[in-house]
Amino acid sequence: MPEMLFEVRDLVTRFRTEAGEIHPSRHVSFHLAEGEVLGLVGESGSGKSVTARASVRLQQPEGATIGGALLFRGQDLRKLDAAALRALRARQIAMVVQDPAAALNPVMTIGRQLTRIHRLHGGTEAAAREAALGLLRRMRIAEPEARMAAYPHQLSGGMRQRVLIALALICRPALLIADEPTTALDVTVEAEILALLDELRRELGMAMLMISHNLSVIGRICDRVAVMYAGRIMEEGPTAALLAAPAHPYTRALLASVPRGSKADGPLPAIPGEPPDLARLPAGCPFQSRCPGAAPDCTQDQPLRPIAPGRRAACWRAAA
Repeated sequence: MPEMLFEVRDLVTRFRTEAGEIHPSRHVSFHLAEGEVLGLVGESGSGKSVTARASVRLQQPEGATIGGALLFRGQDLRKLDAAALRALRARQIAMVVQDPAAALNPVMTIGRQLTRIHRLHGGTEAAAREAALGLLRRMRIAEPEARMAAYPHQLSGGMRQRVLIALALICRPALLIADEPTTALDVTVEAEILALLDELRRELGMAMLMISHNLSVIGRICDRVAVMYAGRIMEEGPTAALLAAPAHPYTRALLASVPRGSKADGPLPAIPGEPPDLARLPAGCPFQSRCPGAAPDCTQDQPLRPIAPGRRAACWRAAA
């Protein structure tokens, strides 16, 4: 059995806004074994990105507080100081975001950005350049030597995304967080980048947390899926089993809205209503106002409970 790499226990994030105190993550727990891929899915605003970033203490909002345990190879990241976290990042934990134009430095060449990360973690200039060129070739970027001298604005969107992946993998991390890495790309480029990510993570034995609202993307490369809504995990389980027989009403609604087949038989069903205000969450299940099967007991707290081997759901009537 693969060893446990990363475990999040009872993660809570809260910070104040003009609308009041909000909780983007509410008692979230998940884990990743060595080489495993976990998909984190849900509508925009469900708390996926904040949860992922808070779980590795990346880009913590000013004034935010984080509770729970964040264990990477048994070490609690909440107990590390800034210097220890910097030493861990890139070498052990890396991230790919959805907007490479914002993530890449516009006044530095691609080569300088790639080699700088490698050298910060102990590599020589020659080794850093060799590693950078090798990754650009693996990313199937034509004329990698010329691209090393280019600036981000001189590359296409697909190329910038490939560079961003190379930047994340330059130090061969054990854990990669991929936050909507293909959102702005066309379908063909999306498929190529997903295939590259899957190929590289298998080669490196790397675990990956894949964040997406696209269930078809998750179904391609993830071993397990966790479905988030209003800051909570509503359902979790092996990808094939969860997509074939979703147990939570929210998961079923998400799957119903995914296009299937080449011919449209009419408009796709949409989930009625809007996600709740995170500053004014209702008591009990946060999905109750949009759930067709809502009942009086939905106003009571519904913990994430086992419903089958390897599967959990936060619904009194959920069954695998």
